[in-house]
Amino acid sequence: MKFHTAARSDVGLKRQANEDFFAVDEAAGIFVVADGLGGHVAGRVASELAVQRFTSLLAAPSPLVASSPLAASSPNGAGDFDRLRSACVAAHAAILERAAQDTALQGMGTTLAALWFRGRQVALAHVGDSRIYVFRDGKLHPLTFDHSLVNEMIFRGAITTRQARAHPYRHVITRALGVGGAIEPDTARFEVRPGDVYLLCTDGVTGHMDDDDLAQVLLASGSDLDACARHLIDIANECGGDDNATAVLVELPG
Repeated sequence: MKFHTAARSDVGLKRQANEDFFAVDEAAGIFVVADGLGGHVAGRVASELAVQRFTSLLAAPSPLVASSPLAASSPNGAGDFDRLRSACVAAHAAILERAAQDTALQGMGTTLAALWFRGRQVALAHVGDSRIYVFRDGKLHPLTFDHSLVNEMIFRGAITTRQARAHPYRHVITRALGVGGAIEPDTARFEVRPGDVYLLCTDGVTGHMDDDDLAQVLLASGSDLDACARHLIDIANECGGDDNATAVLVELPG
């Protein structure tokens, strides 16, 4: 499958280092963003280690879970879910192992949002509050649900989405790689269509724009993905640039 892609990552205006990390592997059809936690050194170590471990294992030619009763060739895609979960678990374990070796890195973790294109379908894995969207037929559709305290409050009806953007706990996430015990990523699988544009981004972008704002940027940019990625980062900085911001765009030609 051929792709049109664009990616940008920016430190922002108030951080000393960029703790975000991303990967674009068109040959393997793998696209990932991650937002590190734990300080400007530890956070970057966590996000980079997670993305590298995740992508290398997912792109491996042989199934990661050979003993699973769900074969990688399963027609319902269950084998793909096994591989996505196993890659996330391996990334989670790698962060914990590295933190155990260096006290300065203890407590580090990272979000992770990934797409894996498989023929006419795409599978995703998601942990934390980095997001994945698909822009189809002029409309933006979220494909992930934030693992965050404020999003759970929104889901319960305790606060509105507008209130969440200024809530004092808006940066508190409830799930992350490298933090806590066992990790369970959200996974899903979707049919792709020619002309789809997929957006993966960290909360440095979505913290300043709601879904309608994102859709307007995508509409205005047309087929110029580089301009779209640049515009998303520019808006984040114009709104204060208080966090690292990363956007990866993937378009299916047609």
